[in-house]
Amino acid sequence: MTQYTITRYLINAPGRVGGHIVKGIIRSAGKPVLHTHDPWYQTDDDSITCLILLDRRDVFAAVMSNAITWNSGQSTNYQRKTIEPFELSEQDFVDLYRAHIWHRDSVDLSRPWGNVVILYFEDFVNNHEHVLKTLGLQQNPELSRSPIIQHLIENRAPYNYRDVIRNHEQLLDAFERIQQQDHPNPLRPQEHNTTLKAREIFE
Repeated sequence: MTQYTITRYLINAPGRVGGHIVKGIIRSAGKPVLHTHDPWYQTDDDSITCLILLDRRDVFAAVMSNAITWNSGQSTNYQRKTIEPFELSEQDFVDLYRAHIWHRDSVDLSRPWGNVVILYFEDFVNNHEHVLKTLGLQQNPELSRSPIIQHLIENRAPYNYRDVIRNHEQLLDAFERIQQQDHPNPLRPQEHNTTLKAREIFE
């Protein structure tokens, strides 16, 4: 079997699932990295590319974060530190949810990627070394103090969807109905436990 040497990293993410954080961590390790939201993004050579698929275990939180970006027009540059609370219609929520799932399912894993890695927001948002360890890159004890990471921390999202989307509880009910239709007997999203701290920091 042919062995390929990974020389670059491609982050593919369905909206706001921490792509800018992972990009900053890889850049801090001195490696070339590209971040895209296009599931069909074409490289000139997949065989030397490590494809990094990002997602959140708490998909509801990911959709809420995308909704705030959609409403405010702010993604990684938060010139407005406060925004007017709003209600998100159930149809808009469903559309955003379906777009998230569509992206995740549209990435072609049959292409001859040098490697494919899945990273979850909840695993690296408070543990940046997790990204380096998963990718087999050299650990950096000074990572949290690097200029790139400091910039990410200082420019983190100042919003929590509970404070911004007034009808988030009703939308959670809608989310659970969708999950019941798609996956009978689903687990309730990790709404009130392990993902809460991560979301408070970067939402």
